[in-house]
Amino acid sequence: TMAVKLLSPKLPAGLEPVGDFAARAAALRWEEEPLSAALVEHAVLVGADLSGWALEGVRFQSCRLLECECSRWELSDVVFQNCDLSGSRFSEGMWDRVLLEDCQALGAGLSRCGFQHVQFLGCKLSDANCAGQRVKYALWKDCALSRADFSSSRWHRVALENCDLTGARL
Repeated sequence: TMAVKLLSPKLPAGLEPVGDFAARAAALRWEEEPLSAALVEHAVLVGADLSGWALEGVRFQSCRLLECECSRWELSDVVFQNCDLSGSRFSEGMWDRVLLEDCQALGAGLSRCGFQHVQFLGCKLSDANCAGQRVKYALWKDCALSRADFSSSRWHRVALENCDLTGARL
């Protein structure tokens, strides 16, 4: 176990359910406003461009964001539970106090991200590109990381517990 205490996301009480996530996302990005204090459930987006967006205090529950462009996302106090993010690109993002639990992100692009207090619990991240990350305080637990690429990453206070690292590049 880690000697350092990871900070968990702090979600506000009474998250506002988001009905049409695609429409809300487009409107907020157009206005250059963050998504905050929101609950996103069962949203499905394929191939959407959501790059350069900020999310604060958001819970994603049973969502599917497939092959989406999510680069330069600034995440603060965000939870993904039982989501499929496969093929989406989150490169060059800044994540602070983010939890992914029972998620799938096969072949996802997470390269050149800055992670601080990020936890991946029971996630499938096979073939993910995590190269060039700057990570402080992170935990990968019970994760499938086969063939994931973590090359050229700088890690400080990182733990990998009970993960499949078959063919991974560290």
